[in-house]
Amino acid sequence: MSIDSLRQELEKFYYLNNREPNAAEKKRIQQNHRVLAPEANRIFNDVLTKYNAQKLRWQTNRNIWQNYFISLKNIINPQTRSFDIQQLSELENTLEATGLTPEEFNWIQEKVILSLQKVGPTPPPPWLRRWQIILYILLGFLLALLLPHLMTNKDKLINFILPPVPVVITDFCPTTTLLSCGEKANFVNFPKNQPSLPEEVDGRTAFSNTKYEEAVKSLKIAWQKEGDPSILIALSNAQVLLDIQERRISKDRVFTLVAQIPYGDSTTNQMPNWIPQNFLMGVAWKQQEFNQKNPSNFKLMVLMADDKNDRNQAQTVANEIVNTKNILGVIGPYSSSIATYITGIFSKGKLVLVSPSSTTPELIFDPNQVPNREFLFRIVSRLDKKATQDLANYLVNIKGFKKFIIFTTTGESFGVQYTEDFKKQLGLLNITDITEYLLAEQTQSTIDTFKRQYDPQTTAFLISPHAHTDNKENLRKIDLINYNQGFFFMGGSNTVFTPDVYNGKVDPNYIEDKLVVTVPIFPTPAQLEKWQEFLTSTEVSQNVITQSTEELAWINILAFDSTQVFIEAITRLLEEKKPVTRAGIHTMLKSNFKTEGLTGAIAFDEKGDRVEAFNSLIRPDCSSGTCKWVEVPY
Repeated sequence: MSIDSLRQELEKFYYLNNREPNAAEKKRIQQNHRVLAPEANRIFNDVLTKYNAQKLRWQTNRNIWQNYFISLKNIINPQTRSFDIQQLSELENTLEATGLTPEEFNWIQEKVILSLQKVGPTPPPPWLRRWQIILYILLGFLLALLLPHLMTNKDKLINFILPPVPVVITDFCPTTTLLSCGEKANFVNFPKNQPSLPEEVDGRTAFSNTKYEEAVKSLKIAWQKEGDPSILIALSNAQVLLDIQERRISKDRVFTLVAQIPYGDSTTNQMPNWIPQNFLMGVAWKQQEFNQKNPSNFKLMVLMADDKNDRNQAQTVANEIVNTKNILGVIGPYSSSIATYITGIFSKGKLVLVSPSSTTPELIFDPNQVPNREFLFRIVSRLDKKATQDLANYLVNIKGFKKFIIFTTTGESFGVQYTEDFKKQLGLLNITDITEYLLAEQTQSTIDTFKRQYDPQTTAFLISPHAHTDNKENLRKIDLINYNQGFFFMGGSNTVFTPDVYNGKVDPNYIEDKLVVTVPIFPTPAQLEKWQEFLTSTEVSQNVITQSTEELAWINILAFDSTQVFIEAITRLLEEKKPVTRAGIHTMLKSNFKTEGLTGAIAFDEKGDRVEAFNSLIRPDCSSGTCKWVEVPY
């Protein structure tokens, strides 16, 4: 069996290569068939003699042999490697005329059949194939053992094989002093007027020096200790740049937004700390959640900008944002008065603003300053859709008040618009006995006079401050509550709200069952549960969880949903294979846009205002000794 197979392989070698095998080839062929050397040499000589005789005949009758070869090639079936019997018989009848012997004719047939076979490496002998199978099994077993370790450390393996991608921080984080990715020390920091943690300092320094891995480690510890949203945004941004550096995501799949907050000068009391902190926390919350759950499709960078709730500063910041080309949208501003003076700038730059807190209906405080609202979208409901209507109905129809003393403000303020809308709602309820008084001018003597002139059973106060554009505004509303001493029932706009219920600045007896405030939304149990899940997942300290949950404010939730709007718009542009640009986002939001947020379905009308109207009435509950806000059913 081995001798026959050796002979067949030798003949095949001669037919296909038209030469004698060299010494190495002879040795390989002999070993493949396990034939002893003497017998193998005899077969080599026999086949060589036959080959040489055929070669001589081939050279003598080259044309005749070649014609038969071509003829046989034309009548063979390549799939079955068999000849057409009738045509083969006809060819055999011509042999005598050409002088070709039957043996030579058979050899030409073998040559044709061999020509159909693919020329490839000689298969290994059976004993070698068995060892190959064993080797493959061992390699598969070894790979199965190593695979979990390789998957766990795949990023390190990739970085070991491939060099890190160079990431220039200025490609994402502008050098201007007006914007920050979190790499700038003391740009925005909570709580105000307190020194930064050492881990925060180390993290921001590493970030600014493009040492992103070190930055992530330090900033994570700082966030867990302090719960500062500016640190969380810095942490998320550093993680994105680290992901680019380590090839987990490409630069063109990173998109940048700005959170424009009213942080203000840390040496003044112009803006209550909870407003910018909760505003920024909502954005940080959504950015961190999205980037963690969306590892490869795209990621979000968030820059921070401080407009100080000041007109001139806001316009300067707006121009800087518009001129920073990689910014695709802005979450903000906080106040309606600021929105009035910057929407035109953003419209020229075709940059969308999604505001979580601008509630004034038409944003017109000055007839000579009519804003271009084309690029402004609002997550929060307008005042005239729900807030003033609910408060007026509650005070008149449920509490039974017939007269109102309104403490308001002047100038370009939220308070002026709230007062006008509230008076309009009172008119619809046939209430005409309304007295207006400037909040800035009220004194203890003023309130004492009202106590003598008005019956607290039929008369109520309305406190309508502006949106923290005056350093003394917070003190004035506290003074009014203390001057009143719970004598008159009080209603208030959302600028009367503070998460800590005035933190000991007023006697609980002055406000319990004596104050109702409108806020855009009051956290539901489902929203609080989601908030606690977020804090727990980021491993923040229990003290931070407790305090943050107690002081969760409406602006946190609405800033979260404002960020969600941009994420949904970018997602749809990518799904539709459209370029993600400023104009693309604007077109998407104007085209029957809908998404789902913490506050439910989000959709905009033709003016960019939210379609769904919502509002909550809340009151202080001090029955447990510590005051907290609770929702008022109505």
